[in-house]
Amino acid sequence: MRRPLAAATRVLTPFALAVAIVACGGSGGGEPVEARAGGGTPAGGAPAGGAPTAGGAATAGGAATAGSATAAAIDSPGSAAAPQAADATTRTSASADPVAAALAAGRFPTAQVIRRTRLRASPGGRSLARIGRRTEFGSPTVLSVVRRRGAWLAVHAAQLPNGRAGWVPAAAVRLATVDLSIHLDRSARRITVRRGARVLRRFTVAVGRPGNETPTGRFAVTDKLLMPAGGPYGCCAVALTGHQLHLPSGWAGGDRLAIHGTNAPWSIGQAASLGCMRAATADIRWLLRHLPLGTPVFIRS
Repeated sequence: MRRPLAAATRVLTPFALAVAIVACGGSGGGEPVEARAGGGTPAGGAPAGGAPTAGGAATAGGAATAGSATAAAIDSPGSAAAPQAADATTRTSASADPVAAALAAGRFPTAQVIRRTRLRASPGGRSLARIGRRTEFGSPTVLSVVRRRGAWLAVHAAQLPNGRAGWVPAAAVRLATVDLSIHLDRSARRITVRRGARVLRRFTVAVGRPGNETPTGRFAVTDKLLMPAGGPYGCCAVALTGHQLHLPSGWAGGDRLAIHGTNAPWSIGQAASLGCMRAATADIRWLLRHLPLGTPVFIRS
């Protein structure tokens, strides 16, 4: 029997999703869609994003979902949870820098926003964007942490350009870790999901067509979205922090990257989209069941 995709649902309006990921070039031409979003567990595999818009589609954004025990809290100025270390050396390192300790243990730190704050260009520096407790699709905001400097954390967020990290105060977030990661080999058109070095799943996807190539780099999962039957995004979508940079002239839609289903299954394995990755229904449903928000996504050419 299939496990539930999320513990809770949230219905938004059709406009937000069309604006956010219509740039993927679904065969429906980016027509408005709607979806339901499920929330996730906050302190464990924290979720990622901003605040709900008045437009909306559906989001299933949560931390670790049912059947996915991949998240663990770590100690930080913004968290009361104790670090889980493999040995005394790691415990000592964790108390000094829980982010470095998590990375050394083969896990990926995440930061769930617990109060409205700002993304800054440097620790205490120029403000780049505001960031709240909820994403534009209504999921808890869970950011992927790449490093720490004192009381500040460098994170990847959808409000920033590709490849750019912003800084948030550690006191505004709750630190946790995830142990899953997604790896896209663009030339092979294949996604591999790993837990540490162990491969959990591999599947073929469609990628960006010539001139609209899927961008490379490091991104993170921000939302998990359920779509209406028969739409251009198939059953579901996993929204990412990334942005498509090479959209057609005059394009009026949004630029967010996503891994999503499709109503054109023949395109899977082809370079056919405007940048997003199209997956088979079984594969995208598997992602929604297993991926915590904040899971890092590595895309290489």
